[in-house]
Amino acid sequence: QGLDTVIFNPTIAVYQTIIPEPGRQGVTNAFRNFRAPITFANDIFQGEGNRAGTTLGRFVINSTVGLFGLFDVAARMGLPYHSEDFGQTFAVWGMGEGPYLYVPVLGPSGGRDLTGYAIDNLGIDAMAWIGRADNPFWWQVAYFGALATDAKSNAKPVLEELKESSVDYYAALRSAYRQNRAKEIRNGAPAPLPDFD
Repeated sequence: QGLDTVIFNPTIAVYQTIIPEPGRQGVTNAFRNFRAPITFANDIFQGEGNRAGTTLGRFVINSTVGLFGLFDVAARMGLPYHSEDFGQTFAVWGMGEGPYLYVPVLGPSGGRDLTGYAIDNLGIDAMAWIGRADNPFWWQVAYFGALATDAKSNAKPVLEELKESSVDYYAALRSAYRQNRAKEIRNGAPAPLPDFD
């Protein structure tokens, strides 16, 4: 939280001041498009052929007609955005979530999700591979810094509301994180009801 206060909150304030909301949405769209190979790979690993087809179609359409992903043309054509990551894949494969962790800069996570995050970002993310290919180290720092700034900018209103309405912010954040991850693992399907028999 100290890093957020000293580094990210001022950066987000400047980012939101300089770039109007439509521009920030374009940045978010572009990052989603850059990271589509992560979603596509995990769709395949989870045996979700239809969702993998949607991800591939979105990537092709948004990379061309959508000007490298700045515009989400595919969503208007009936191909909605979804994300998958190796943490979700591990969950589908039956791995438990492990201990809850609050990781500096990254925020809330779990043992399973943190491992998946490392695989996604070091092994699958095309932009990370480009950064390692004869490019200076600052290139990767700039990319992941911009990615984190965009993600934190999008999450800031929700987190501020949660902080203001919670007696115990840490416990509320942990609960919200776990519920959200469970919903993502189910691909948005309702939670199964307990067996009352």
